Amino acid sequence: ELNFDLFTHLDAGGADVLFGLGFDYETATESDALGGDEQTEMTLPAAIVAVEAALTDWATLRAHVEHSWSFSCDSDTGAGCTDGDSEGSGTSYGFGLGFDWGQVALDMEVNETLFTDPVTTITGAADGNTLASGGVTLSYTF
Repeated sequence: ELNFDLFTHLDAGGADVLFGLGFDYETATESDALGGDEQTEMTLPAAIVAVEAALTDWATLRAHVEHSWSFSCDSDTGAGCTDGDSEGSGTSYGFGLGFDWGQVALDMEVNETLFTDPVTTITGAADGNTLASGGVTLSYTF
């Protein structure tokens, strides 16, 4: 596997903006009883834009959007490759909130399924525990 990433931070007044581009080349062989599958994939580019903005002196809002394009995909069996595309292509996004009350800090990550299918996610009717797949960190500084 070969990865190469470039990024920069931009000051947008009350917010910090991150922009990044990356390249990924990966080759793998899966072994199984029937002989295995050798797959080579190139992702070019993988782009991300992230923003972190201070709402108050104790609250911070974070958001990001990431998209990657599978430029090339070759597989012995054709598994994972469809017309040059593979699972490496797609868009993801995330949101978070950070709170800092002196010695106590709380950082939360909100899963994107809350925004794409809110009713199913909140009521728990979705497959799996998708609402809880975000993260919450509570810390205390002595």
